[in-house]
Amino acid sequence: MQPFRYLALCLAALATPIHAQIPAPVDFSRTVVPDDRPHPRWIRVYSENASWPGGVYQWWFNPLNVQVDLAVEDVLDAFKTAAARWSQMCNIDFQYMGITTVLPDARFDFRPDRINVWGFSFDYIMAGFAPTAVVGTGDIVDADILLSASKVWDLEQIKSIMTHEIGHGLGLGHSDVQSAIMSASPYHDFDYTSILRGDDAAGCAALYGASPQALANRTMNWAEVTFPQAFIAVTAASEFTSTIRATPAPTLVGRDYIYRYYAVSNSFLAVKDTAVLYIGPDGVFQDVGHLADFEATVVAAGF
Repeated sequence: MQPFRYLALCLAALATPIHAQIPAPVDFSRTVVPDDRPHPRWIRVYSENASWPGGVYQWWFNPLNVQVDLAVEDVLDAFKTAAARWSQMCNIDFQYMGITTVLPDARFDFRPDRINVWGFSFDYIMAGFAPTAVVGTGDIVDADILLSASKVWDLEQIKSIMTHEIGHGLGLGHSDVQSAIMSASPYHDFDYTSILRGDDAAGCAALYGASPQALANRTMNWAEVTFPQAFIAVTAASEFTSTIRATPAPTLVGRDYIYRYYAVSNSFLAVKDTAVLYIGPDGVFQDVGHLADFEATVVAAGF
């Protein structure tokens, strides 16, 4: 069976309405988001306009406390992969600035130094933490992200938890749309959090504008979840964990198209202009329809 043969026949659930109250602006402090809002959606952590000036988020990596069985370069790549999941959806420019000895700040009452450090800390026992500061103008000026060095991680778990924490660093709080990876009621598992949902993309786009490739990436996210046997990039496990699981593929950019490669099935998904293409193990290109034709199904399915 060709995995895209029945894509157009997939039925969709109703999308969740998007309405919410907006917390008031604050200076260098956190906002407690109310839990009793009648209409769920993504939530801004701060004021309505709190975002990175110019859509640029510069960050440094501190390799201190990286788990001994993980290569520093692999952890850095995992951080970059998590960031790319957001830049595929909205116009945020993550700029990696290099290695630093500055520590990520694990205090709840942290004071911003405007050096955005991503790394690990023994000072924080929860899985991840993203203290973020804004000024009265609505500009985010500091967003460290740290993972607990007391926990045992594999690279795919790092990508997943960083995907969630980077959402906070962008200005998003915990969504009360349970399907969102930014939801915390309850938190989703690592496999689920590896793929952004529609509510996450909508929140990011509200702050920074939608990426020109957003619909293509949302469609490929949907395909990976809907047809998991056809679209498996790689299976992974840690030395310290026995769980073997599929991992989503990164989006790659060609001359005039974007694509994802799935090594397990030796297949590709690609979007060229307005066409969605599937290339199977036989190497045959199949035009499976116009990208716009998938939008209603993708959105209604929560992507």
